Amino acid sequence: MILRPKYFCFLGIITFVVFNPGSRAAYGAYTTEDIRKLTGAVVQQEDSSAIPNAHVINITMKTGVPSGSDGIFAINIRQGDSLYFQAIGFESRTVYVSEEFFNRPGNVIIVLEKMVYDITGIDIYLLPRSYEEFKQRFINLDTLPDYSNLLDSPARALPDEHPTGVPIFSPVTFFYNLFSREGKELRKYKETLEREALARRIEKVLNHDVVRNLTGLEDEDEIMHFLSFCGLSVQFILDSKEYEVYETILDCYERYKDVKPE
Repeated sequence: MILRPKYFCFLGIITFVVFNPGSRAAYGAYTTEDIRKLTGAVVQQEDSSAIPNAHVINITMKTGVPSGSDGIFAINIRQGDSLYFQAIGFESRTVYVSEEFFNRPGNVIIVLEKMVYDITGIDIYLLPRSYEEFKQRFINLDTLPDYSNLLDSPARALPDEHPTGVPIFSPVTFFYNLFSREGKELRKYKETLEREALARRIEKVLNHDVVRNLTGLEDEDEIMHFLSFCGLSVQFILDSKEYEVYETILDCYERYKDVKPE
């Protein structure tokens, strides 16, 4: 069975966590029939080559293993668990262990897509070989429109009665107001870009596909109601590792199941 990613998640460099073996105490509420060993391989989407040392984490059980040099892994799972797959340079993803997934025999193939980084374009210029070349380049630089002709315009006569004192308009005031307005606009633009970047970052970590894979919820309205019930803060999502956010969602889902109407 080949599982292909349906969504993108922000990929940070996550230090692999070796969970406390004591967490196996959580198995106590389950029989051996409830737990089975899942085996499979983590491969690249591009050419199906193995991804070694990928992090394979059972968020629900709080256990994890790395994939081998051939991409193969083996980890215990139960029905209802959520598995998290992450490797440096690749999009991370989660898999919900449904009843069908749990009971399906054979190995699984987990396909990860390479991470695509958005890099702002820059202009690169060769250094001038001499002072004369530098001077010529400087002379040929694009300049602002020439407003010198405004200085040659005839002056308009002021009315006989006009207020005295400090004039409202002066070159200093004009340029101060101009750059002040530009500064405010630039700050607003920068703040807008920062908000959009944060929104994209949050969307990659927490979106409907993530909640659906973690909890098995399908209805869009119920997913929104569930997220409202959890009340995860923006700061928590930004400050936490992906698997920590997912673990919190799973804990919240256990509480949500107790209160949601049947």
